[in-house]
Amino acid sequence: MDKHSILINSALHPEKCDLFVEGNLVNVITKEIYKARVGITNGKIVYLEKDENIRTDKFLLPSFIDSHIHIESSMLIPSEFAKLAVKHGTCAVVADPHEIANVLGVEGIKFMIENSKNELMYFYFNIPSCVPTAEGFETSEKITIKDIKKLKKYKRILGLAEVMNFPGVLNCNPEIIEKLKIFNSNNFVIDGHCPNLKGNLLNAYALFVHSDHESTEYSEAIEKLRKGMYLMLREGSAAKNINILREIVKNKISTTNCMLVCDDIHADELNKGHINLLLKRAVEMGMNEIDAIRLATLNPANYFNLKNLGALAIGKDANITVVNNLKDFNIEKVIFKGKVVVSNGKILTKFKKRKISEKFIHTVKIRKIYLGDLKIRTDRKEGIEKVRVIKAIGGQIFTKEDIMEVEVKDYCLMENLNKDILKIVVVDRHKGENFAVGFVHGLGIKKGAIASSISHDAHNIICVGSSDEYILKAINEIQRIEGGIAVVSNNEIYFMQLKVAGLMSDNAEDVIEKTKILNEKAKDLGCTLTQPFMTLSFLALPVIPELKITDKGLVNTNEFKFTDLIVK
Repeated sequence: MDKHSILINSALHPEKCDLFVEGNLVNVITKEIYKARVGITNGKIVYLEKDENIRTDKFLLPSFIDSHIHIESSMLIPSEFAKLAVKHGTCAVVADPHEIANVLGVEGIKFMIENSKNELMYFYFNIPSCVPTAEGFETSEKITIKDIKKLKKYKRILGLAEVMNFPGVLNCNPEIIEKLKIFNSNNFVIDGHCPNLKGNLLNAYALFVHSDHESTEYSEAIEKLRKGMYLMLREGSAAKNINILREIVKNKISTTNCMLVCDDIHADELNKGHINLLLKRAVEMGMNEIDAIRLATLNPANYFNLKNLGALAIGKDANITVVNNLKDFNIEKVIFKGKVVVSNGKILTKFKKRKISEKFIHTVKIRKIYLGDLKIRTDRKEGIEKVRVIKAIGGQIFTKEDIMEVEVKDYCLMENLNKDILKIVVVDRHKGENFAVGFVHGLGIKKGAIASSISHDAHNIICVGSSDEYILKAINEIQRIEGGIAVVSNNEIYFMQLKVAGLMSDNAEDVIEKTKILNEKAKDLGCTLTQPFMTLSFLALPVIPELKITDKGLVNTNEFKFTDLIVK
């Protein structure tokens, strides 16, 4: 019999099903919870009947969907990411691979698509809309209109990824408009990225863009919902904005157009939990359990046209997450395409390690950097200068611009450890020809430096330190290991190599262990941030307010233009 006949036969004769699962079924379509028996054949749900005679206190949920994530932020290749995420009941993610695309272009995207083929969960992708993120503001690879048209034909492509260049949309930039036209179809989605956009500007943007994940305040979120956009409520390692949900619940606003997303999450945090933890937070904020579950199941499935996912219903993929309660969402079992892949926290599927091509490994190539390159020179020999300083904020990816005073010695601007004013350096990772030096505060480093080849979105080398000597050592270490993270303390250097594009590892256990060590060593330097390397990585992103630095200079992101370090 062919596949269709086998499914129909099992539906007519349930005793022929491959697997049965029983429990308190959470029906996200009818918003009911009832005891039921689910029959599965060939990975599909073919039998589903209410049965009050079932004796179990377990709950059957549709497996979860993360609607917006950058896999690269976990520092793991997709196949390793899956091993952690599936343990927490996730069956699908919708990823934007613009991190690796900025480093390796189309080849990087193809790597993500190929490496994400696995037997634990689905990886869907949106094609990056802005590579480079801000053309002319940073050194990066480029994804062209021609590239996008070719990539659109790949399976598991759902649409256009976050359109970060919202000024380009509002100003009718021909290239941006052409990208919107390519995906202006009911078959595809166009994800947005429009922090603080309001009024007529938001109206114009929302004509073609369907969602946003950048809301940090309730007023911003409700305006987007009222205008018909989908609201992605974000809680990751850097940006933590899910508290908006508390006001949404309090004001009895419909959450049909709301979804839960991580956006960026490090491996050590992913190891502790994924979307299940966001569901726990939602319920703690007073949200009805079924409504909360819909944010991670039915709502994203409807938004992304994933007709095979989102609910426990006849004909859907048998992706079932079994939990012991609807408060903590502790995962007991995960079924993917009709097979039990996780039981009591252990993965039951075996894997073969895939070889990674050399072209994805040797991606950090810079010229030799000297101490003199790190000096910030001025026309004044001695005295005081007012400068623009990036204010880093823990738990957020946006920054503030502070005007502060620094000392001038022998024609050079100096850091001030007492005021927590440190030097920040960004070096072009492709050749090392472009680099910029500025000031940052909010990290608290007293003696040493931290550096990384992860700096959104171009992923050039970024470093913050208490002296030029420490900064130079840290940058040299990133070059030596060909990408990764480093902490320099006195004469000691601690590092984690991220060999794939300088962004990802193929060893989850190694990343989890070394991330813990690096965080501790950064704290030993005096760093006050909970997630120092995640915060560091966003200090170079020129499309998030308010002041950032790229390899080409200091950027006023509110006005989308370069600005002078010294205040005239």
